[in-house]
Amino acid sequence: MKRFILLFCLAFFLVSFRPLDCLGQTETKKVRLNHGFEISIKGNPSTGYQWTAQFDSQFLKLTSKEHVRDSSKPKHYVGVPGMTKFVFMPTKVGKTSIKLIYMRPWEKKTIKTKEYIVEISR
Repeated sequence: MKRFILLFCLAFFLVSFRPLDCLGQTETKKVRLNHGFEISIKGNPSTGYQWTAQFDSQFLKLTSKEHVRDSSKPKHYVGVPGMTKFVFMPTKVGKTSIKLIYMRPWEKKTIKTKEYIVEISR
């Protein structure tokens, strides 16, 4: 019986394990020149973690970034997660990428990353 429980726990761990620095596959976004687009990603800045974006400023301009708390939670709750919304404006036709990084600014360790390939057309 002990062996069965041990094997079950080991199997559960192996099935549920995934690297912390990866949310999944790279996504592709097809956008038009001078037409803004939004990327939203779950986050909770009350923990000290925040999303930052790395991108080529020759192709994209970050026009806004804001965190919108989960509106299903009462307003007096603190520490409520929500969505961080990035709005970009494509400024040049071509192909580029955006890498979102979730970390605390005072730490070197990245917890999660998410990458987008952006194809900009006229």
